[in-house]
Amino acid sequence: MKTKLGVFCFSILLLLGVAVPVLAQQRRLVEEGCRQGSCWATYFLSKRLIHQNQLGGQNSKLYEVSLEVNSDYDGTKSRTQWVYCSLDKPFVAFDFPEEDDEFVYFHYLSPANSLEIGGYNSGSYSLYWAICHDRFIVDPFALTSTARQMGYNESITNYQIVLPRVFFEEVMNSQ
Repeated sequence: MKTKLGVFCFSILLLLGVAVPVLAQQRRLVEEGCRQGSCWATYFLSKRLIHQNQLGGQNSKLYEVSLEVNSDYDGTKSRTQWVYCSLDKPFVAFDFPEEDDEFVYFHYLSPANSLEIGGYNSGSYSLYWAICHDRFIVDPFALTSTARQMGYNESITNYQIVLPRVFFEEVMNSQ
């Protein structure tokens, strides 16, 4: 009986020794930085495929992404964002639920054009590269030629649109 109990306990300890580091590796750094006296780090936790389509021979995917944001200003917060992996209309969508914001913000991106990358959307670029191309902690400026080789069009321009949360939720619930 003691031998079986000892083998069982050893097995559990071995399993925990293997499983815990694997779980810890799931949290991956997407970006970090400091601006206007506040520093932050954004970590990827998980992604869930919400929608997939094939238009014009191109496979596009919409993911719901769980993040953890650590900042010396706000502490640690969980965030959900949405990333649309597409060569024609790539975007990152986000909201500000802690501020009771009634809107969802969309950053449409231009990965192949470094002139389109700015301070307000650099975090969206970092998240897009991590989710769509499994490239973490990247400099989006350095990847513009890679984006062209992947088929992204240089003529796509950045822009931001803001939609009422109600409209966004209706679209998401219809998926």
